[in-house]
Formats: sequence, structure tokens, C-alpha cells
Amino acid sequence: MEYKTEELWKLAEQYQQKAKTVYEKKNLQEAAHLVQDAVRLFKICGDDYQYVKCLNYLGVIYANMGDESIAVDYYLEGLQCAKEKNFYDIISLFYNNIGSRYQELEQHQKAIVYFKKALEACQTETLFRENSRWDNLFVYRLNLAISYQKLGEPKEAFWHLKEAECAMEQAELKDFALAFLVVKCSISWDNGDYEFVKQHLQELLSLGKNLSIVHDYVQNVQQLAALLKKTGEYEALKELLLLVEETANRQDTVYYHLISAELWMEYYDEVGREKEYKNLCVRYSRLCRQQKEVEYKERVQALDMRIALKEKEEACRLAERQAVTDSLTGVGNRYGLEQESRILVKESAGSNRRIGIGILDVDCFKQVNDTYGHNAGDEYLRRIAKILKHAVSDSGSVYRFGGDEFVILIPEGEYEAAQRIAERIKRKLEEARIENSNSTVAGMLTLSQGYACFRPYEGERLEGLLERADKALYKIKGQGKNGYRIMLEEL
Repeated sequence: MEYKTEELWKLAEQYQQKAKTVYEKKNLQEAAHLVQDAVRLFKICGDDYQYVKCLNYLGVIYANMGDESIAVDYYLEGLQCAKEKNFYDIISLFYNNIGSRYQELEQHQKAIVYFKKALEACQTETLFRENSRWDNLFVYRLNLAISYQKLGEPKEAFWHLKEAECAMEQAELKDFALAFLVVKCSISWDNGDYEFVKQHLQELLSLGKNLSIVHDYVQNVQQLAALLKKTGEYEALKELLLLVEETANRQDTVYYHLISAELWMEYYDEVGREKEYKNLCVRYSRLCRQQKEVEYKERVQALDMRIALKEKEEACRLAERQAVTDSLTGVGNRYGLEQESRILVKESAGSNRRIGIGILDVDCFKQVNDTYGHNAGDEYLRRIAKILKHAVSDSGSVYRFGGDEFVILIPEGEYEAAQRIAERIKRKLEEARIENSNSTVAGMLTLSQGYACFRPYEGERLEGLLERADKALYKIKGQGKNGYRIMLEEL
């Protein structure tokens, strides 16, 4: 990793770590901004693994912001990249998160499809056999248990629940104790094991009371409330709702007040307290209007962020193109040549194939500037660059090395490939008939071309590559210019 790239990677990691901190504090907007910066930098550094992980994290953040479409966009984009790189651990996360979106929308058949895909990818990756990975297995199994229960298949749900319990024991998970026990009690109730549920009511309430505000808080209390209502434990349900109301007052956000009001409405309706129910309906309606305003604001912010990200990405791409492009001619510059030649040498050094490099020099260019002026000379260079790009086409790439010198890199550097390019350039230049009346070679603009076709040694620098082609150029100039010479080295 080069120094500059290493520094960018460290900066991306800092963004990523800071994003986790602000996310835990529920500052989702700032977290999204930080992760987007991390995504951009990891991509520049070529760290595909961290890049894909950040895309998944962005999906999670946007899902929590209520923007399903952007969340799914990030999940699908990251999933495609993870599949290409065989990052099975992250593939499983994407599948689970997509399944969770369907689960929240009560589309449990579709959710199960994705949870099973997550489980398959999880079991494919050998890393998941380590204790540190059992938490993912627990989540996937528990999600399957929940969806099967919702579909009225308690036996299938109970089997996945047992598997989740094994994973929870392996991972020594504590933060998911309430989520697991709620699902287990609910499934046990559906299977007719009422005694098990009654034995664990106090434990459920205790866990609910001590539950901190985490990602699954709302889902956990909703599941627990549904279970208590199902079992007819209305006093326990009322105690839980008082805890939720206390949490809502502490958080003091429309979202949590809305959740609390919704649960109280269901409770009053269930126990037949019509007056309280009607009063809650009025309050709930007002909260819904406030929540709608919040959601509109968040959607505008999300849209602004999405547009800003795209503009930032476009600005980065433009800056990257400008960094490797010659401003006068539009072909690659010397920096771009150094970057591309390093990649080409690395790809070719270990294989039994040649690369080609050509140095092209405009014959009598001094006479162009002396006769027609420097502005005309610049225009001549632009016209030559256009001819070279057209002649090389997909067979190679063109760079302006400096002054009136150009360099061509040919990945498949056999003699015939270099000869085709050289002949095409010579013919195109003759057809263009660019005037150079004081040239000592001809009345038209001409080029001297020197090519070398060879297999580079590992780590060979640009200077060495150019030196090989320069020998060929020197010989053609000694023979009167306006032509080409190709030197072929044996493999």
C-alpha cells in the first residue's frame, strides 16, 4: 500500500469508527454522512471488503431513517459486489437485512427466502464456525423462527428457535435475551405450553424494564406486548406500557411517543375502556401528523444527502480523470502513464506474454512553432493526439510524455500488434496532410515511431520500459525519420 493510499485508508477507518459512535447515539444523519465518506475512501484505496461492509451499514442506517428505497439500493449494490468477491460473511448480512425489510412488512414467505439465503451463505464461509460468528447464526435462525410462527407453522418455528438457542450459547450473547425469550414464549404458547410462559412472565418483565434503547427495542416491546395480550396478562401488559411510556418521555421524540400511544390504544381497546381509548385516538392522530412532518423532513434530508453524495462522487471521478489526463491534448499524461505501466508490468511479469511500448516523436516540430506560431503548434499536438487515439483504438492507450513526444502502451505486445498500430498511425497522418512547409523531412507533418515488444521483469520501472523503446526510436531517426521500427525481444 502506497503512503498516500495508506493515509486515506486510515482516514476511512476513522470515519467508520466515528459513525458507529454517533449511530449508537441515534444521530443517524451524521452517521450516514460519515459512512458515505468512508465508502468513497475505501473505494479509492481498493479495499473491496471494507467498501462492501460500509454499503451494508449505509443500508441499515437508511432503513432506520425510514427510507426503504435508499436502504434497499445500498443492499443490492453491496450484495452484487460481495458476490463478485465471494465475501460470504457480508453476503449473508445483506440477505438477512433484505429479509428483515420483508418481515417488517408482514411478507413472511419472501422474508424466509432471504433468511435461508443468509443462512446458506453463513454456513458456506468457514469463518462462521468461529465463536465470534455465532451471533450472526443466532439472528438468522431467530428471524426464521419469527416468520414461521407468523405463518402459523409453530413446529418449524420451534426447530429454528432451538438452533438459535444453540448459537446464542456458543456466542454467549446477552443483549438478545429478551428477543429470544419473547419468541420462545410466543411459540410455546402456540404449541400449548402455557405453563412455560407463566413461569417466565416475571423474567420477561424484568428484561423489558432493563432493556436499553438499542436497534431492536421497539420490535422487542411490540412482541412482548403482543405476547402478554395473547396470554391475557393485562396487569403485566400495563406494567410494560408504563415502562415504554417512561422511555418515550426520556427519548422525547415523536416516533417513541407514537409507539407508546399505539400500544396504550390497543390496551384500552382490549380491556374495554372506551373513554381512554377515544382520548388516545385524538392524541394518536395528532402524533401521526407530527410524525408525517418528521418523515417528510427526513425524506428531504435523505434526498439532499443522496444528491450531495452523487455530486461528490462525480467531483471525485472528475478529479481522478484530470489527475491522469493531459490538459492540452486529452490523452493520458505522464502520471497516468506511470500508474498504468506499473499495473501492466505487474500483470505481465508473472505470465509468458509480452507487452509493447512505443515512443513517438513529431519530426521537425521546432519548424512548426517557428513557422506557424506556438498556438498553431498546440493545435497540431491536439490533432496528432486525436489521430493516435483513433489509430490505437482498443489495442492500447496513448499518453503525452512531454513536449512533442507521445507514448503508447500495448497490453498484448506481439510484433504484429505493434506493426498494425504503427502502420495505421502512419497512414492516418498521411491522410490528414497537416502542413509543415519548413520540415526537413517532408512538406507535411510526420512522426518517428520506436517500439519494443518484450516481457518485463517483476517491478520494472517506467524508465526501463522507455529505454527499450528509445533504442528503436533512435535507429529510425538515424534512418531519416518518418517511419517506424519495432524491436522484438525473445521470451
